[in-house]
Formats: sequence, C-alpha cells, structure tokens
Amino acid sequence: MENLDLVMRDNDFVIYHHDQPFLTPGGAEIAHQDSRLLKHLMIKLTLAHQADVGTLNSFSLFSFCKDFLEKGTDPVKEHFDELVSNDPLLKARLNPDRSGRISHAQKVLDDPDGNPGMLNLMFMGASVITRGLRDFLPASTADETIALIREKYDSLRNEKKAAVNLLSAGHRSGILLPMLLVLSQISASEYALAALPAQSGPSGKSFSEVHEHALKTMEFLSFSESPDKKMSVIAELINQGEHDKLEFKSTFRWDIRQAKKNPAIEHAALKSMTAFLNSDGGDLLLGVADDGSIIGVETDAFANDDKFLLHVWNLIKTSIGQDVSPYIKTTLDKIDGKTVCRVSCKRSPKPVFLRQSGFDEMFYIRIGPSSGNLEISEALKYIGERF
Repeated sequence: MENLDLVMRDNDFVIYHHDQPFLTPGGAEIAHQDSRLLKHLMIKLTLAHQADVGTLNSFSLFSFCKDFLEKGTDPVKEHFDELVSNDPLLKARLNPDRSGRISHAQKVLDDPDGNPGMLNLMFMGASVITRGLRDFLPASTADETIALIREKYDSLRNEKKAAVNLLSAGHRSGILLPMLLVLSQISASEYALAALPAQSGPSGKSFSEVHEHALKTMEFLSFSESPDKKMSVIAELINQGEHDKLEFKSTFRWDIRQAKKNPAIEHAALKSMTAFLNSDGGDLLLGVADDGSIIGVETDAFANDDKFLLHVWNLIKTSIGQDVSPYIKTTLDKIDGKTVCRVSCKRSPKPVFLRQSGFDEMFYIRIGPSSGNLEISEALKYIGERF
C-alpha cells in the first residue's frame, strides 16, 4: 500500500490515502491522538501492501476498536457466559482433576514421540500458565471466579478488549488465556504453547502462526501501555520548534528569574495570542521553554488546572475581548509528567487590539517567528488591506 500520509489536525492525527482519509472496513477514519501509533500502522500497511483484517495484526486490532467497540458492540461481552462455560483454563482452574487439564499433547502433535523438544516446551509452558492463572484468579468459588473475570474484562481499555476478542475467535483459546496475555501475566510464546491444544483439525494454526499473532498483539498494545511516550498533537508541535505560527512560553504569569508573579510575563503571552488572531492564526504553548524543554504550567503555582485555565480566560476576555472567544481554544496535555497548555488561535475576521491594564493599547501581528506592534499609520494600512 502506497501514498499514505499522516496529517495533523486540531486534536488528533489521521492517515490519508490518495488525498482522502483512509478508512476502516466499517467506514471509520484511521485517526488517533497518538501519532506514534498511526506511524506504526502506516509502516505495517506499507510493508504488507494491503489493509488485511482477515488475520490478526495491528490494522485489524485498530479497526476492531473503531468498527465495533467504539460503536458499542463487544462480541466477548455479548457471549461472555458461553465463553466462560467453555473456557479450557477455567475448567482446569475449577476442576483440576477432570478433563479440563491445560495440556493434552496428543491433540497438538501428530507425532509426539518424534517431537520431544516441543512436548517438553509444552509442559514447561503449562506450568507457567498454571502459576499465572493462580495469580490472576485467587482461590474462590466458581461464582466469585466468574464475577472476577467479568470485572477484569470490563476494566480493560478498548485496545486490550479488541485483542481478547480477536485472539479468542482466531485461536479458539477461550477468554482467560487471551486475558492473561494482554495483562502481561504470560509471554507470547507461553500463550502460543497453551493455545496449541485448540489448534487440532484442518483449520488449526501452527505454533509459529499463533506465536506471531501474539507478538503482533503485544506490539500493538505497547502503544497504549506507554502513555508517557505517546506523540500527541502538542508533542508533535514541540518537535517542530518555534516558527511563524508557533511560539513557546515557559510560564504564563511566573517570572522565573525574579521568582514572583509578573504582569509583563502575562502581557508577552497575550501579545502572541493577539498577533496570531490578527495574522493567519497559530499556536502558543505555555509551559515550554524556547529550546523545547518542558517546564510545565505547574510553575505558575495555581491550585489546579481549572484555576489556571480560568485565569487565562479571564485575562483573554478582559484584555483582548470576549468576542474573540470563538477563535481561541485551550487544551492541556501531560508530557513527561508536566502539563503543557496549548492556546490555539484562528485568524480573526476583524482587527484585535490588546488592552491589558497597566500597558499601552497595541495592535500586534506576526512578523516572522515573533510578534511585533504596528504604529498607528501602519496599523490602519494593515487593517484596511486585511479586514
């Protein structure tokens, strides 16, 4: 698959194909707030030369989230009682001396005597699965065990629910074994070994196939498991560095050098917002130093994020004007444990003046990568030509 492109929007990213948003089989856009995940999907789609949902891979997992789970359809949840009653691991857990034992090598290997290495691996895998299952489901009654399984499944993120759905359906592995994998109670190889008994028959898969599916699943899930490493829109903006439509400010009101609040610091931020509004729009990132390092708006010493945003908006309304509200949007994002505030400004349909108390009224525009004020005659000419 060629001609894929990643496009950044206001709050997320989307994959384009031939100048159109690329869609899942169900018609949903391949869009997400984490650009790393979408870049991963682009690499996989390009290498595969197709968008394949017939097997277990990152694209099929992502599509399942979009086409089913986000629309309120969850096959595992709908068939939960049936899956639980037929789950081989649960039978082994509740009835360890009966036919639900974890491994029956004769069902797995056509010639077990000729494959002693695989047989040995299978028994080792079974012992690991048993320990993982014991940690996952502490000793309790059958009803309590089933209730705990349901609770654990309901608490999973959509990405992990998608994995449980596709693993269970694709490998006939029940519900417990996929859950042990996605919760990192067992490894991909241990999952594959434990899933082998269900692969007998013409439609069964080999160990290498099941193992590959498990590895692809865990690779996909690694993106949702590391929120601190996600590449959000704000993180991507920081990577761009400052330019004519992007500016960084370490703080909104706190003077780091003097270690106190300073209206001049607020004025500098408001100046940038006004300049963006009077030009072609742009983004101001608060809590980011000039070199792109994360300072965090926590430095401004507000009690919480809500009070920080309330202060920002109060100054916008009193110093720039309440009528600019439709053209300004604020969002917060955690990066490296610190909060960055994005003030996204659109081009204003009418001229905007900065009238902050204690400072002269000014008309600002963007001049290259910075903001500058225009003299009265220059401002009148600019306004006459632009608005």
